[in-house]
Amino acid sequence: MKKVIKDNYHLLIFSISITAFVLVFTRYFMKMDDGNFLGIATAPDFSYENFLSYRYNNISGRTVNEFLVMFFCRHNIIWWKIFVSSLLIFIACFFSKLSSFFAGEFLKVQRQIFASLTFFMMMVSCLNPAVFWFAGSFTYLFPFAGLCAVSLPFLKYIYEKQISLPLSIVGVLGCAAACSQEQGAVCCIALILIFFVFIKVKKLSFKPLFLLDLIVSVGLTVHLFTSPGMAKRGEMESAGFERFNEMNVLQKLFCGISVFFANSFYLSFVLIIVLVALLSLAVYHVSKNKKSIKLLLISANCLSVFICVVLNIVCCVSGKGLAHMQMRSAFKSGEFTPEVIMMITFGFLLLAVIVSLCFLLAVKKSEAGIPVLLCLAAGFGCAMMMSFSSSIFSSGQRVFFFTNMFVGAACLILLSTLPETKLSKMVYNLAIFYALATAGVNVFAFTFIEHPLMG
Repeated sequence: MKKVIKDNYHLLIFSISITAFVLVFTRYFMKMDDGNFLGIATAPDFSYENFLSYRYNNISGRTVNEFLVMFFCRHNIIWWKIFVSSLLIFIACFFSKLSSFFAGEFLKVQRQIFASLTFFMMMVSCLNPAVFWFAGSFTYLFPFAGLCAVSLPFLKYIYEKQISLPLSIVGVLGCAAACSQEQGAVCCIALILIFFVFIKVKKLSFKPLFLLDLIVSVGLTVHLFTSPGMAKRGEMESAGFERFNEMNVLQKLFCGISVFFANSFYLSFVLIIVLVALLSLAVYHVSKNKKSIKLLLISANCLSVFICVVLNIVCCVSGKGLAHMQMRSAFKSGEFTPEVIMMITFGFLLLAVIVSLCFLLAVKKSEAGIPVLLCLAAGFGCAMMMSFSSSIFSSGQRVFFFTNMFVGAACLILLSTLPETKLSKMVYNLAIFYALATAGVNVFAFTFIEHPLMG
């Protein structure tokens, strides 16, 4: 026991710290959905059966999510805070375990610190509504924790050739959590099928127990997407984006990818800069002819900094608004300003750079190549799902929580495989410094802005 604590003391410190943070800096926001749910849950005639039936037929098929919302509304808020802390600790432990499958020269302690702080490597406007707000935590944090639980038995089997019944049960429960929300459900099924392919490629014997994950996921996803309430909710939300129903598939995809650029490249920009830097270092590390590729990789990093910082600032100042606000105005009105056109154009350029580096890494048969490519594909897929939702703007930046977490996972895998050099240490320190700064901003925001304004 002492050895386990000694080997994982940074995770223990994180667990204590994040629990303290959640206990002090989170609570209901009574001017939002939290207040509505609390009012319903405390009504004298409330019943779970009536509430869930009404929501399924009129609002959405997120039955698991909404049961948990009502359950925690009817109990002291301290239990929700413990629940959220437990999910955050579980995800941090999962990320730490994920890094161990690709362990290189970076110390275990460094990988654990990076894994623990991945949450804070995104903008507060994405993190807080998805994690630290009551209603939002069940829609985003909870399903993502489910995706981690689903992945754990597969990764354990693929990389360590181990499988156990308790871990498989955790995986099945993870399916129920992941498939409680639309993005999580699609991503869960995709991950399971990808893991099936991995097992085949690795020439491992297929375990029939894994089929249970797929069956549960498909069943819950059908329940989610066939609910009458999902269609009704879509009609209500489309009122806030009138042009949505007039757009064809290509226009909706173009809208989705543009909003992805706004929320990832121009808001959570530090995470993208770190990603490009780590990808470049990984490609450089596995390249035989380092001199010929060095200039290309330097150019890629200069471009990412220019787009994410310089162009971002220029367009926000001249366009009089943050990137996502300008995108929203453009797609709702159909009028595209020069700033919006410029941000979208350079967004495609940066995306091409990231994809090229990923494929280059995979072609060079890097250990991290395929896993990183899959993480980024999952993140991009979660973002593009919003192309077909009329709530793409009204839901805010929180819908990119999955995307940012998958990008963070890709960064962790890349870092874990890199040699410990001055450059890799510099990127590591940048990421940790930014994560700690975001945590500090969060404390300030909760104390002086969000609590006073939202109650």
